[in-house]
Amino acid sequence: MRHLRKISILTLLTISYGLDSPQLLEKGQWEVGLFSPFKYGLGGGREVNILKLTTFKMPNLSVRQRLNYLGDWATASRHSIYYPTPLLKWLQSPLGMELGGPDMFALISPEFDIPQMISIWNGVEATRQINETVFFTASLNLGIAFGSKDLAKESTIDLPLIFTRLAVYYSDYVLKMGTALYSKLTKKWAYRVSGDIFLMPGAPGELAFEHTGQLEWKRHSGFSVLAGYKLIYGEYPFGGQAHLLPAVDLIWHKG
Repeated sequence: MRHLRKISILTLLTISYGLDSPQLLEKGQWEVGLFSPFKYGLGGGREVNILKLTTFKMPNLSVRQRLNYLGDWATASRHSIYYPTPLLKWLQSPLGMELGGPDMFALISPEFDIPQMISIWNGVEATRQINETVFFTASLNLGIAFGSKDLAKESTIDLPLIFTRLAVYYSDYVLKMGTALYSKLTKKWAYRVSGDIFLMPGAPGELAFEHTGQLEWKRHSGFSVLAGYKLIYGEYPFGGQAHLLPAVDLIWHKG
């Protein structure tokens, strides 16, 4: 049961992290995936993102803002805030109290106190259109947590994707550097490839790398299917480990 639970959560988080479009949504346009974030264009070169699968357990909000061109590069900034405390407390005993055991199905031991914490991420990204069908993007993001100094490092969830995205609460900061390539193959087909490096000084594991490749099939202007893989290498408290996992989603668009 414990292994089945871990696989279920891992698979859910894996397919929840797709690749951002190189172009921001215009005013009134929206995009939502079965697993990926809800995105909405506010106009004025602004787009908001919400990780809807964790909204009630981890309130969050991201804003992308279009900046000036630097030569052939279209630039944008990203600003995000996450409040993970309710999620981490739930992971200490998501079902245990109802089933009579305080730590039944827990991914974090109830012996650890979870403080009130937030993390703030700020970053920049630059996109260059190589030709009519190919876009290249480079990005740099810095995450800093507040209120996490009393969080025990022994409370980490040592699973790929999960460990990396919670590492900011166990480290001094997290620096994420990435590149992505988006290419239209035909009117209905495209592919997306990306690579991200996570530097996490002070965390029980200080380095991680993620590579994602996905094919996109656009059924029509309002619906797309993404299917591919995510290759992960991460350092964990027990050592380094690599994983190859699925990365799929169903996307609905408007505008």
